[in-house]
Amino acid sequence: MLCHGRPDPAHPGHPQPARQRHQVQPPEGSVYLMASVVDEKLRLYIADTGPGIHKHQLATIFEPFERLDREREEIEGTGIGLTIAKQLIELIDGQIGVTSSLGEGSTFFIELPVTHAEPVRHTKVVELPGADEQSRKELVLPSATQNHDQEVVLYVEDNKINRTLMEHIFAERSDIELVMAETARKGIALALSVEPILIMMDIRLPDGTGYDALAKLQANEKTADIPVVAVSANVTEHDILQGREAGFIEYLEKPVDIKRLMKLIDLYMDDREALPN
Repeated sequence: MLCHGRPDPAHPGHPQPARQRHQVQPPEGSVYLMASVVDEKLRLYIADTGPGIHKHQLATIFEPFERLDREREEIEGTGIGLTIAKQLIELIDGQIGVTSSLGEGSTFFIELPVTHAEPVRHTKVVELPGADEQSRKELVLPSATQNHDQEVVLYVEDNKINRTLMEHIFAERSDIELVMAETARKGIALALSVEPILIMMDIRLPDGTGYDALAKLQANEKTADIPVVAVSANVTEHDILQGREAGFIEYLEKPVDIKRLMKLIDLYMDDREALPN
């Protein structure tokens, strides 16, 4: 459902308070979607007539991999959806919360600041020397309208959902152009082509490990000095120690802490700006 505030003729560009409600009728119970715009804030409500959530579970519902004991049932999922949603919403100065009553249902709310959208940045496929046709189709490179003041960050990840999520995260950074590849081989080719300021590397890739890719990057003088961050769903103290010994500057756990990632990128952008031309 897409909701728009109605423009106020007396104050162009400022939406009047608006409210919409839509009901979905699943086989067992109901789900209500409601939206209102008040004081330059869009508030969305998703309410259901389900079994509700225990009070002690509400405190951890936004924690990574928290499935409220549903892992023993035939309900698919990994338990990171709400964690990612919370990070994304807070990144744009929004809020998310939930209230619930056992036997009556739950209500989630999302509050977002109203803003004017900028034109969507487009990406294009650029042909790389020596790349086969399939490789060229799967490489996502900077757009033709890339601002030359932008820095480039490379993300090597085979999971499409994770790539889409990262694309949305970086859409908020007008000073950064994100490029992506889904295999180690394509990631290395991209690193040689665009020379990013930072590389985010998934540890498990279809054609090898992030460690293999890191070793190849370190062996090439053109990419040896590019900082590489490991990204993995499995992070233990041993993993972090092994990663740092191999040469990863940081070891981030999925779902990625967005604020931590942005601080890390800003740190390397500042270091780059401090270098003499």
